Order: sequence, then C-alpha cells, then structure tokens
Amino acid sequence: MGTRYVLGLGGTVDYEIDWDPATLTRLAAEWGLRADELDAGVPILSERDLLRSLLGFVRDGVGGERFVASSEIVEAFARRFERRVTLGGTCVRAAIAMDRVRDLPALVHLVSIDDDVRRLLPASTTYLCSADRDTTDPHLIVQTPRRRPCGWPARTWSPHTRTGSSTSTTRRTGSSCCTRGWAARWRTPT
Repeated sequence: MGTRYVLGLGGTVDYEIDWDPATLTRLAAEWGLRADELDAGVPILSERDLLRSLLGFVRDGVGGERFVASSEIVEAFARRFERRVTLGGTCVRAAIAMDRVRDLPALVHLVSIDDDVRRLLPASTTYLCSADRDTTDPHLIVQTPRRRPCGWPARTWSPHTRTGSSTSTTRRTGSSCCTRGWAARWRTPT
C-alpha cells in the first residue's frame, strides 16, 4: 500500500466571477447605490449590502474576510454573472495540486459536501465529511482588475488592491492561489 496524505482545515465550493463593470454599474443603479454608502464593514444581509461591501473594499484598496447572512444571498448574486464553480480551502487545493503534480492520493476533511464537490475532487482524493447531509455553502470570489476598471469614475471607485484572504477584495495569497479578488462566505448566524 502506498503513502496516503491526510489534509484538514475544511474545503468549500467557490463561485468565481470576473469583474464586470456593466453588470456592477447596472446593479448599483437598480439598487440606488451611492458612493457615500460604500462600506466594506457593513453587515451583509442582502445582495445590495454585498455590493456595498465589495465596492467599499475596492474603493479603500484593502481586503478582509466577510460573512454573509445566508448562502442564498451569495447564490443570487453569483447568478447575475458568468461564473466558474471551483473548489477552495487549503486542504482541497493542496489535494488537487498533489494529484496534478505528483499523482499523490489524499484524504481531506470537509465541513460540507454536494455534487459539485464530488464532481470536482480528483478521483485519487477521498474525503471525510462532518456534515450530516448535502449542503452548498459557497464562497463568492470576484476577480478585480489591477487598474481602475473601465466605466467607473476614478473619484468614486478605486480598485487598487493589496493583500487579503480567501474572502477579501485583494490579491489572495497563500498555498491556494495568487489572483486579485474578493470573496464572501456564508456562516450560520450565532
């Protein structure tokens, strides 16, 4: 029997959407969003709040982790854009890399599971899941441009970004990826 690697820290489904100035402008107009309402730290209780937070991070050029009141908000917002469904989380990204680079099998611990996770995990990867049923609790990853996006007035929006985390308006760093982006994550309210 060959060597097996056990990886922890959980995993998630990521909805990756590209910066789309036309859609973002349309949503800001439809929802009556004003520049003075942008606030990276606003509680995210609606899609409008999610947009306020996203654009607040972009304007401020900073990043940070955000939680969303329900996964339905993330799902609804992501449906407004072209999206890629990917897997995230350190253990899952490591398992994917190990499979691609070295054909190494892994065992990962997951906190949720659904058909996307089962479809996207490498065949060599097995999993243990602490959930008692299938759920989709996605992260939303928005890739932002390095320079001011076309169509956004410089005095209102400033997307110059620095480093952040897997749920931020910034360049995500670490073992999983190095792209500019922002993300939101759902959690069970306490």
